[in-house]
Amino acid sequence: MLRQASVVHYLTRKGYLHLAERCGVRFPACTLPRFTCVGITTRSTMSGSCTNSSDMKSEVEANLDLSKLRYSMVWEDAVMLSEALDIKDTDTILSITSSGDNVLHMLLGKPKKIFAVDFSPTQNAVLHLKIAAIKELTREEAIKLMGYLGTPDERLALLKKLKTLPDHAKGILVTQLADGIAKGLALNGLLEGSIAKLRQACQDGKGTQNMKDFLNASTPQARLEILHSWPLERIFNGHRETCNALADHGRDSAQFKYVHLSANQYGVALATRLSKWFLQEASMCRDNHYLSAFLLGLEGICEIPMEEIDQHLPFYLHRGNFEALKDLVDRVEVYSGSIEDKLGGEFVFDKANLSDIFEYMSIEAAHVLMNRLTKSCSVGGRIAMWNLLCARHPPSKPDCGGRYLQLLGGLSAKLSAQDRVPFYQDFFVCECQESS
Repeated sequence: MLRQASVVHYLTRKGYLHLAERCGVRFPACTLPRFTCVGITTRSTMSGSCTNSSDMKSEVEANLDLSKLRYSMVWEDAVMLSEALDIKDTDTILSITSSGDNVLHMLLGKPKKIFAVDFSPTQNAVLHLKIAAIKELTREEAIKLMGYLGTPDERLALLKKLKTLPDHAKGILVTQLADGIAKGLALNGLLEGSIAKLRQACQDGKGTQNMKDFLNASTPQARLEILHSWPLERIFNGHRETCNALADHGRDSAQFKYVHLSANQYGVALATRLSKWFLQEASMCRDNHYLSAFLLGLEGICEIPMEEIDQHLPFYLHRGNFEALKDLVDRVEVYSGSIEDKLGGEFVFDKANLSDIFEYMSIEAAHVLMNRLTKSCSVGGRIAMWNLLCARHPPSKPDCGGRYLQLLGGLSAKLSAQDRVPFYQDFFVCECQESS
């Protein structure tokens, strides 16, 4: 029997508890808190006048080791993001790069332009690698280069084959990331390394077969039966060697500056979100490459026949998508710097993907940036953002050139319920509107 009391509130709120109970699982009553950071917990805390200060740079930028590859895969649901932004062919999009997967997925909507921005040159280099692979390689070669197929020697040979890489990106890839590329760059960032620790805890020395069985199970009941064989005490109780591996190794301390959680609280938060993930409907599991990456890793995915591999790959590597992107990747402009820097001058965007960047800032810096974004967004434009561990919300009608961000609550709730990645607490979609 599953005894982890920490998951009950979350499962009840999300409507999954009845699935567990129907399968004979009982949870004792408990309350799981919503985690917040000091300051920005309601919309009213973000209200105020529009500030044009250019002095407030991203605080995390000054304290983060930018040479490290933190994410080699984007763990934010690309389908949910594209539906939220409702991309048109006239759109100029502003996006956090991360490792570029969602930039490439949004590009399938054929916008006019995407500005991919990241203050980490290393993260931008990974996007440059993916763009060059799309331009110059066959789909099978690109799959090998990213590590889902092939050998280390084949991957390094493909890296040398690329001619359209910018010099600065090539330097980073050759000097800093060559070992990761040889091993398989697709799941070789710090976050992916931490996820591997969680995966190993689930496998409990049994290899990938029980992970494959879980992924292919047709009902929540069948998945719950497999869960019984996993070391759930370590996973769901939030011990440091499992859930808190993400906090210890997957993220820099600079990214946790405004998070006020104990180690075990973070473990509980992650465990409850994993519970939701594990109890999804079967169709969401089978077509969920995020879940495949979590449960199988490169080792397990590499065992899958080429003709069946699509559902386990990021969308840019899918049949059809890869060829379509060849004619679109020149619409991407990669910018190394902060969002604050990019918003200078007369820059205007129609849609924006901002990941969870507001969690890394002080109240004042987040206030300034949110208002500057409102001022630079076209009327009717949309902004999408996530909350991971800090509850931060869109502002309430600040005086920003006669514009404000209107939270699209119904759409945000609908998409949050469809999220196929378990790490985030909330997802918001806002629309830029004119004050009446």
